Amino acid sequence: MRQWTDQQRADAATRARLYRPWARSTGPRSALGKFISSRNSYKHGRFTYEKRLLGWYVRLAALRIKQLKTRLNYQDQKRENELIEKYGLPTPFRPDRMAFYPYFAVHPLHEKRKRVHTPRKKSQAQEMFDFFTSLSDD
Repeated sequence: MRQWTDQQRADAATRARLYRPWARSTGPRSALGKFISSRNSYKHGRFTYEKRLLGWYVRLAALRIKQLKTRLNYQDQKRENELIEKYGLPTPFRPDRMAFYPYFAVHPLHEKRKRVHTPRKKSQAQEMFDFFTSLSDD
């Protein structure tokens, strides 16, 4: 911290009284600017604990709704299958939803396609490197 002498302190006070920096402050001058700057310290609550907690509950409710919809779809499909078996109605054309319930992204018995390995084409720099290294081997 700077150590001021009494003379330096008096000189600084004199300069401040002559220069008057408080008379030329650069705050807002229009009514709109004053209104906007008056809202600087507004506590909006965007990052509050309560808001994060409410967001967690909303996500939990959305997950629960998804689970309930899945269960209802399963029950509807089960009832439909029972009616089809009881009255011998033709089955509608769609995949068996019960095999997918509720966690499979693909049918568990579906055969996986085997990926065919195709070698990548070498870049020009790699081809040049291979060429020059083959020359050095000879």
